[in-house]
Amino acid sequence: MSSRKIDWAELLAHTRWFPALIMGPIAGSIVYLAVAFYFHKFSIVQFIMANIAFFIGIYAIRWTMDTFSSGFANSLFGFGRRVNPESLELMQLQRNIERTEGDYDFRGAVQARKDLLNSGLVPDTARLAFEIARIYEEKLSEPVDALYWYRKTLSLGGKDGGFANAAEEGIERLKQSTSTSDEDRQKREEAIRQLIEENELEQAEGHCEELRRLYPKNGAHFFFLGIMASRRENYARAASFYEQALALNPGDEKSAFNRAVALGKAEYDIEARDAWRFYLEHFGERDPQFKRTAEEAIEALTQRLESDVYLVDEN
Repeated sequence: MSSRKIDWAELLAHTRWFPALIMGPIAGSIVYLAVAFYFHKFSIVQFIMANIAFFIGIYAIRWTMDTFSSGFANSLFGFGRRVNPESLELMQLQRNIERTEGDYDFRGAVQARKDLLNSGLVPDTARLAFEIARIYEEKLSEPVDALYWYRKTLSLGGKDGGFANAAEEGIERLKQSTSTSDEDRQKREEAIRQLIEENELEQAEGHCEELRRLYPKNGAHFFFLGIMASRRENYARAASFYEQALALNPGDEKSAFNRAVALGKAEYDIEARDAWRFYLEHFGERDPQFKRTAEEAIEALTQRLESDVYLVDEN
C-alpha cells in the first residue's frame, strides 16, 4: 500500500456524516422556525433539539443508503457518499497525471504515472509502463530509460494487454542508441553531411531530429543544425546551436571555431572576441592555420571595439 498523503479535507467531504452535519442544522432550522412562526412561540432549547433531531435523522438515512443501497436515499443524498481512503488516493493520483499533462510537465507526468504504478491501486500496470516509455522516448529524449520501460511493459504482462508489438518495436528501435558501437551514428552523420552538401536542408533537418532522438547526448545534431542555420544566413541562431553542441561535447573543436565565426558574422563583436579567445585557449595548438585565423580575428575585433568606444567618447 502506498504511503502517499491523503487529502483529508476531500476525504471529509465524502464521509457519511458530513452531509448530515451540514443538512441537519439547515433543515432543522427551517422546519423549527416555520413551526415557531406559525404558533408564535420560540424556544432556544427546542431550536437546538430540532437541529439535533434532524442531524440524527439525516445520518440514519445515510446509514440506510450505505447499508442497503436505498435508491430513494441515493436520489436525495447522492453526494457525500462514504468512500474508501484507497479510492480517494486513486482519484488524487489520476488527477496528478491530468494536471502534469495539462502543464506539459513531462517529467512530472512520468513521476505521476510511477506513483500510480507503485500504489498498487490499478490492474493495468503494463499500460502505465508503456506510457512512461513513450514519454521518455518521444518527449524527454532519454532512450536508455525508454528502453527499460519498454522491457518493463512486457514483464508486466504487456503481451496480454495489446502493448507487445509496440513495446517490442520500441525496444528494437532504441537498441542502437544504447549500443557501444558508433557505426550506426557515423552512418547517420554522413547521410546528413551529404544532404547539406546537396542543399537538401529540410530533409537534413529531419535526419537531425532522428539523430537527436537516438543519440541525444552526442551533440552532433546541434553542429549540423548550426551549419544549416549559417547556410540560411541566420548567424545568431547558428551560434546558439554551436553553443549547445559544445555544452554536450566540450571537446568539439569545429563547433568552437564555427561559433566564433557565426558570432562575428552576426556582429556580436564582444561575444565573438570571447568565443575566439575560448577557441585559442582550448584548441589553439591543434592547427597553426586556425590559430592564426583566431588571433587575427581577435586583433580586428579588439580594434573595432576600441574604435567604437573612442567614437562614443568623442560624441
